[in-house]
Amino acid sequence: MKITMRSDKERRLFRRKKTLRKLMLGLVLCVLISFFHPLNLSVYAVTNGFNIDAGHLYPNMDMTYQEGYVPTVSDGKVRIVLPLIHTGSEYVENAMITATIDYGTLSDSPFIIKQYQKKFPVKTFTFEEEKLEVYPVEFELDLKDDRINGIYPIMVKIQYNSYDVTTESFNYTTKEQQFPVYITISDGKDGNEAPEEPDKNVNIRMVSSSINPELIYPGDDFLVQVDLKNTGAKDDIKNVKIRYENAEGVLIPRNHTGTIYLDEIPAGITKKVTMELAAAKHITNLWQKIFVSITYEDREGNEFNETEYIYITLCPSPIEEPESQLPNFLELDTKHTFSGMMNSYETGYEPLINKNKATIVLPLILRGDGSINHQEITASVGLSESLKEAFFFKNYEKKFKLSQSTTKEGEKVSVYLVKFSLDLMKNRWNGVYPVTVNIKYQSGSEWKEQNFSLYIEIKDGKDPGEKEEEVETPIEFPPKLIIESCEINPFDAQTGDVITFRVTLHNTGIASSIRDFVIKYSSESNDLLPLNSNTSIFVDRIAAGATKEITFQMKAAGEVSSTIQKVLLNMEGLDDKASPIIASESLYLTLSRPMGIQVDKPNMKTEVESGKTETVKVPVFNTGSTKLKNVMCALHLPGVLPSGTVFLGDIEPGASAEAEIEAIIANKMTTDSSINESDKYGLVVGFVTVSYEDEEGNSYQKEVEIKTKIIPSSGQAEEPEGISVQWWISIIVGLVVMQLIVMGILLYRKKRVVYA
Repeated sequence: MKITMRSDKERRLFRRKKTLRKLMLGLVLCVLISFFHPLNLSVYAVTNGFNIDAGHLYPNMDMTYQEGYVPTVSDGKVRIVLPLIHTGSEYVENAMITATIDYGTLSDSPFIIKQYQKKFPVKTFTFEEEKLEVYPVEFELDLKDDRINGIYPIMVKIQYNSYDVTTESFNYTTKEQQFPVYITISDGKDGNEAPEEPDKNVNIRMVSSSINPELIYPGDDFLVQVDLKNTGAKDDIKNVKIRYENAEGVLIPRNHTGTIYLDEIPAGITKKVTMELAAAKHITNLWQKIFVSITYEDREGNEFNETEYIYITLCPSPIEEPESQLPNFLELDTKHTFSGMMNSYETGYEPLINKNKATIVLPLILRGDGSINHQEITASVGLSESLKEAFFFKNYEKKFKLSQSTTKEGEKVSVYLVKFSLDLMKNRWNGVYPVTVNIKYQSGSEWKEQNFSLYIEIKDGKDPGEKEEEVETPIEFPPKLIIESCEINPFDAQTGDVITFRVTLHNTGIASSIRDFVIKYSSESNDLLPLNSNTSIFVDRIAAGATKEITFQMKAAGEVSSTIQKVLLNMEGLDDKASPIIASESLYLTLSRPMGIQVDKPNMKTEVESGKTETVKVPVFNTGSTKLKNVMCALHLPGVLPSGTVFLGDIEPGASAEAEIEAIIANKMTTDSSINESDKYGLVVGFVTVSYEDEEGNSYQKEVEIKTKIIPSSGQAEEPEGISVQWWISIIVGLVVMQLIVMGILLYRKKRVVYA
């Protein structure tokens, strides 16, 4: 055996070479792994959801999203490509997603407004021997001929059903995601080109908005603050009326009216407006839109109207009960073209305008597990105040049966073919108007409700900048009647209560009074019934600039369809020139269901023996119409030691529960040290406390008296009077003697130490 001796320098050099060889080997392995298994760094994954594949080039794309993808504009059309990759542990039902186009703010939009909705299955794409499963979302949108150059954002909204494969439950849930896409228009007119017609001297725009708090859950109160700017160069804006409402009715104005008034906004000045809203507790669609209608006048009294939109995304409730199966719901048939339609929703459906009527068609098919009772649905059209420039306000509601409809492609399809013809005003204004169709149906014992939004574009009316025949007449401002304030008593009204509405009306006119005014009030849901058979209130006169208070009462039904109620006020009258004055307003309120609880006398023996265990039974009954939550019972009785608080849980309306409290019988001295030895037995009086909560989380409690007599344990001799005092004296004397003995021993030891 040969042993080679190395110097320290040689050993250090040897270790460096060994380390370098290891690093080179690791680098070679990394190169080989990346060659055979290339990493896809272009997809940024999140848990359970869709993401844009930013690193690969797909058909009809000039560059990747990583390089700065821009949708292609050509021949009056724009093509949008959105390659989506699914990540996470979800299973997407049928490997299919539904995509919809949302135009957002419609003012100055370059698009021809159509309803686009398509289904996209997953496809396999190969990139340099790498295979990717991709959902290639693609739309082609039509552009207006007179479009203005600029950058326009749109939202691509996708919807899909999925379940998490990592859980034991295979319950489907419906999910939504939104992807913003920016479109650059450069083949239109420049924004600074002189318009063909003179523009108005005043203009109002919502330049910014904010939401507080940023995270909103169902049931929360929140604020929306918007900045309104008068972009006009010289003229002030007067009599500004801002009305905000949610099409689905789940975002409720907290001032009960949903209306804010401003006296004026000077030219070039921005004013901040705060809207107070409350989100309903039960919301299925967490992506909500608020319509903001702004009406104002210039200095000559000409009235203008603008519509803006605010998008609210709510957070899901912290606790959601999972569905036991895929819930059934209605969705649009996007592939077929039915009677009354020029195009399918997949190719861009556009409502037809003909002879002062707008025809809307919604072909609906049922998805999921379950059925619709009697194969019948009820559809109604919701018209917001922003549509008053083009539509007659009427109540549209129809029932539609499931039918076999023949499409223009020659196929027969089972569909709920919802169709409405809406009456248009002859002197209507051009523009894009949003319409919401509400669908109600019963599936088993459950009532369900869905909303579908459509856009109707009016092109055959008057342009907003168009002037009527100019006739020089003196400027007169017609009076307007608005709701200045509203008080509701009781503030926390419950079902079955009589509710008093105190409304202050304000004539905002400066020259003319309002007379012979009739206000008719009614409940939108018919859950609030007037106390009087006459639902009209007559007001003889309201002077210019004056206010008038009216009062009326309504009774809430014992069972209501929704705790959020809307009261409609329709007002008609005359001004000083006998010209009609018409106004419509709404009041909002939230009802709570009454609670009722009955606690019977606790079941306990009239005499109980010291040293034994007794069971105290407390019957609790729910006599109200709402659930009692987190019901607990506790015993408070002198001389009795309960085992603790008994939790009964939730008690449904009309149901009952019984608490059984185990208690050890002692004597009065165990709970009250001031009791004399001679008084530790005998009659004791206490109470049982029943605490509970309502569905809002508010706490309540009820007390019920309980009494019994504590007697000595059987076989126990009566102790002579004073024995307890003598015992305590003996203990004290003994302690003193022991302390003296200990002190004596310590002193003795100390003396011995000193002596030594």
